[in-house]
Amino acid sequence: MKKNTVLLIIFLSLVGLNVWLLTAPDKPAGTKEIVNTDKRFTVEDTVSINRISLKRPDGVTVTLNRNGNGWNIGEKKADPNMTRFLLSLLKDIRVKHPLSEEVAGKLRGSLSQTGIAVSIFSKDKKLQSFIATGEAQQKRSYFFESQDGKAYQIHIPGYDDSYVSGIFEIPAIDWRNRRLWDMPKGDLDIRVKHNEKSFGVTVRQGQLNYEGEGEPDQDKLKSLVSGLVFMEADRFVPEKEYGNYSNLRTIEPFYKATTTDQDGTRALAVYDVGDRDFWPALVDDKSFILLSKKRLEKFMKLP
Repeated sequence: MKKNTVLLIIFLSLVGLNVWLLTAPDKPAGTKEIVNTDKRFTVEDTVSINRISLKRPDGVTVTLNRNGNGWNIGEKKADPNMTRFLLSLLKDIRVKHPLSEEVAGKLRGSLSQTGIAVSIFSKDKKLQSFIATGEAQQKRSYFFESQDGKAYQIHIPGYDDSYVSGIFEIPAIDWRNRRLWDMPKGDLDIRVKHNEKSFGVTVRQGQLNYEGEGEPDQDKLKSLVSGLVFMEADRFVPEKEYGNYSNLRTIEPFYKATTTDQDGTRALAVYDVGDRDFWPALVDDKSFILLSKKRLEKFMKLP
């Protein structure tokens, strides 16, 4: 989990860089800028990409498939921010410089433990392929043309402080869209049980109606409804780890919430166990996730 967290921090840093690139002011007139135009690993037409394959050293392959306007990871929806950034990165990366055969040889020896084989497709046509590796601590990224091919240091021109290979190392489960549910359709009914107190909220044509004891604070009520409707997982628990959480089904959750619209009912059960930063939770009585205590406490308190 620690490595996954590091990779996500790297990814979020890269997203921040991408936002900065889009909003940064133009450089003053006369400023010199050295740009390497070697685009041998660049994919200019990212719109045509419909499949991206990331084969890990252990043989596990992460496959992203375009599905209409979005992307899927297996049968699950992929995080739109991550896929959007990946496509942007594929378009912006450049070769900084080729590596000497001596340096490439040293790196080549560890590719079987660290290299990610990246393949990018447009329908059945392979647009690009390379093996990505690097040194996260030194923020250096390297691409090999193949196992025995030439190697190059890769960067985003002008922004060498980013470990771009990190995004290829993210495991499949962390590519998933963190939104738990789609937007509700039509009228919405919410039922919450927090410890010993229960209450309900109905949403009719945008109007919130509280059903419970006392007078609710409207701002807190809106925050709670928004928090549940747009609920996101901080981490999905891999199915192979479900055994570590199976005992939760025998424990009464301290927080239970259901949201019901015309498509059905969605359920969330949160348990007061775990470490100091996260609560484990059960979604729709079938999948386990981890939720940030700090984030949930902002809206889950009673109105």
